[in-house]
Amino acid sequence: MRNRIRAASVLTAVFVPIGVLAVSSAPASAAATVTIGQPSLVNKVLVNVSVSVVCDIGPGANLNGQVTVTQASGKQLHSATIGFGGSSVNCDGVTPQVFHVQVVGGPFTHGKAVISAGGSAAIYTYPYTSEPFSSGVIATKL
Repeated sequence: MRNRIRAASVLTAVFVPIGVLAVSSAPASAAATVTIGQPSLVNKVLVNVSVSVVCDIGPGANLNGQVTVTQASGKQLHSATIGFGGSSVNCDGVTPQVFHVQVVGGPFTHGKAVISAGGSAAIYTYPYTSEPFSSGVIATKL
């Protein structure tokens, strides 16, 4: 009986933790908001569009995004995507960051199309905060 008690004591001692590892992380931020202005078509191959992003992760954020325009033409789809941003912005949760984007592709025609914009604002210093944004797909007219 005495041997069983010693064995149980040894096993119990093996499973007792010697320390606790604390892990913390920065709180997750909510998604930024994005608004797409009415696009305009120029010479069938250029779509001008303004993209406004309001983010709130702080000053010095690097904002990168892309805009995609897609239009059906008969049995074909014409689509073009262009990136925007790459600059340091003030993500104060109030001030809109406005980008005038020129999407080149097509050929596009005046009429129904869909457009979307998405990307993220990020701060690349500790705690490495990132805030995504997406307009979703929006039906529009060129």
